[in-house]
Amino acid sequence: MRLVITSQKTDTLDRWQRVFEDCGDVICQRGLRAEAPVDAVLMAGIFALERYGGRPGVQEAQILENRRGDGWHNLVIVPPGRPMTRDARGDWIVQAAYASMQPAYFAASRSFAQSRSGMLATSGPRSRWWRSTSP
Repeated sequence: MRLVITSQKTDTLDRWQRVFEDCGDVICQRGLRAEAPVDAVLMAGIFALERYGGRPGVQEAQILENRRGDGWHNLVIVPPGRPMTRDARGDWIVQAAYASMQPAYFAASRSFAQSRSGMLATSGPRSRWWRSTSP
């Protein structure tokens, strides 16, 4: 599997290049979309769920089928969010062990790890799920 990471922000690409500097099958490109053809796009839930369906998840990455005909890829991967817990007032907060981790890094790294390990299972006609085995 080859991963293509795109961003319009140079500092974001620089960070991803450092994370994957020893991985020859990861390419970082400046831009909104990959220059080379890709099978799926990884998109934050805040952007993808309302548009393509699905529901927020913490332990599961979702693969949604794009049936909108909007020019984006046929498969949209929605990564899991950082694990949450309730504080003393009952408000949701990120678990302390993950608070300093960038949300994008957590989400993408878990999705990439799950896709590489082949932990794909189907869950209905519109979406497929990856279940995380790591915290």
